Amino acid sequence: MPPIPDRAFALLLDLDGSLVEIAPAPDLIHVPASLIDHLAQLHHQLHGAIACVSGRSYADLSTWLGNAGIDLIGSHGAEVLQAAKPSPQWTQWARQCRQHLLARWAGVLVETKPHGLAIHWRQCPEAEPEIRNWVARHQYLWPAHHCVEGKAVIEIRPVNCTKAHAVHRLMQQAPYAGRLPVYLGDDITDLDAFEAVRALDGWAVAVGEKVAHAADHCLHNPASARAWLHGLLQSAQSVSPVGRD
Repeated sequence: MPPIPDRAFALLLDLDGSLVEIAPAPDLIHVPASLIDHLAQLHHQLHGAIACVSGRSYADLSTWLGNAGIDLIGSHGAEVLQAAKPSPQWTQWARQCRQHLLARWAGVLVETKPHGLAIHWRQCPEAEPEIRNWVARHQYLWPAHHCVEGKAVIEIRPVNCTKAHAVHRLMQQAPYAGRLPVYLGDDITDLDAFEAVRALDGWAVAVGEKVAHAADHCLHNPASARAWLHGLLQSAQSVSPVGRD
């Protein structure tokens, strides 16, 4: 388990798979009331230097975490502290893609976002090869976008919108500037954020095994992550030096 930081720090937290367990569909996650309470307390303790940095839309994050009062970064950094309006062309194309994919594969979940499209096959694993082929054939339509893989999902998103960009932007402004950045993430989509915080002499904390190779510290699962956050509330100073667990 990561130690308690020995200096003023900022928390940058992924949501799905990091703070809460991944569900069969994005709208089926369970966000414990205790997590909202702990995030709200950490927001006070850290003087506002805490944010959720997620691939979900800003509107979606607001639904789940709005009561915690923390900063919300949606769509892999495309929506920084506020909702961002997509282009009409993207909206139309994403709608057409969703209609086509749902008609072709029962059980596939297509999540349209302001600037991206996520195709989940968790409930329809046999569709994975065809989905990959479909994405490969259609990606050329949006050359400013690229594909990022996650846990049973492929997401098409803008190349200039990454969690790393969000991390750097946050850490350049109050109340984050000058603090030790601590980022919790569980998937490939968090790797660029890991690189960003480590470039700032911060900590990359992996939740689970998938990205543990790129982290400074590791937590077993979202329950362990929630327990560690609760521990931060109980301690005001470091008890051990920085190191890999």
